[in-house]
Amino acid sequence: MQVALITDDIWLDEEPGQFKHLIVGLLDENVRVVQVVPEGTDDEYLTSFGQKLHYGRLGKLKFRRWFLKRLAEKLQPMEVSVLHALESRCWRGTLELAVKMDLPVVLSLSSGRDLDLAAKLHKSYRQARVAWLAATEPLNRGLRDRIGNEASVQTVRIGVHLPEKPNFQSPNLTPDHQQEQEHIPCLIVTGNGTFDSAYEQLFMGLTHVIAKHHYLQVFLDIQGHDQHKFWHAAKKRGLLPNLSFVPHRTGHRDLMLHADMLIAPQALGDARSLTLQAMAQGIPVIAQIDPWLDYLVDGQTARLLDRPDADHWQRVLCELLADRDQLQFISRRSREWIDEYHVPAQQVLETISVYRQLSGEAIPFNPEITS
Repeated sequence: MQVALITDDIWLDEEPGQFKHLIVGLLDENVRVVQVVPEGTDDEYLTSFGQKLHYGRLGKLKFRRWFLKRLAEKLQPMEVSVLHALESRCWRGTLELAVKMDLPVVLSLSSGRDLDLAAKLHKSYRQARVAWLAATEPLNRGLRDRIGNEASVQTVRIGVHLPEKPNFQSPNLTPDHQQEQEHIPCLIVTGNGTFDSAYEQLFMGLTHVIAKHHYLQVFLDIQGHDQHKFWHAAKKRGLLPNLSFVPHRTGHRDLMLHADMLIAPQALGDARSLTLQAMAQGIPVIAQIDPWLDYLVDGQTARLLDRPDADHWQRVLCELLADRDQLQFISRRSREWIDEYHVPAQQVLETISVYRQLSGEAIPFNPEITS
């Protein structure tokens, strides 16, 4: 079996680890892989294993007839069995390609914002052999509510590596001072890079938190056109001495996994490996309630807030900074959750099972399993 993994540069930038572990896992199970990515994609996002096929310029997969015809001609000699679009921006183009090549197609669903698009495409491409991979159970239910039982919908959770020893260190500080030799707590704030009311309330809350915990450091993981708005808001609130922007370069995601807390002020509906990797490292997650993310369980794997205002952020963050036992409990339960539900090998095996169901290829006999 050979599968074409199709994605764009935006998804690769967000999920480089997921892409690589999926490819390596598939190859370990004797599934050959073609990496179908935009022209100009940095080699750091790809693996040296398997074949590579570049399409067009950086950006979403186009579905003009002449473009897809050329792409199909390049894929034909590679004897691909299944097409797999890893990101919603590539769904339509991949479906057009699947129809043109008469191949089954797998579409990964990782955001609640894409459910209406999924339902629309399901209706438009009924002739295609399609299976949907939902990253969470709520996303699975949300899609089934929209398309019924006409298509195959499977929950395949994102797998992440669980380190034997986590990076997390629970902060130990007093409101008035902290000795220099003690650990300086730091918070990572992540979102979609748009400065909105959720960020405004968080910044207002942080103003009061930092007034009590002067050594607290806050790192913003944001990219895009709103960076100047974040800087202006931080300056207005007097946060600049305690706030830094995470530079967007190779390895910047790894640096973020050494924080004391990960804060997600927006309910975006996106299942992200970054949050799961933080949980695997035992980093407590503090987030706005998000109905599409079943791995964030209030009081267990995360501390969840319902549309928090500035006062709510202040109370919760000050409470957690002073309560090491609560942080350590969330840290431990997060790692237990990852160990039970987000095993990389399980993601690979479940994905392969869907490939085989669609393509009709039998699962090869392995004598070691029965011995």
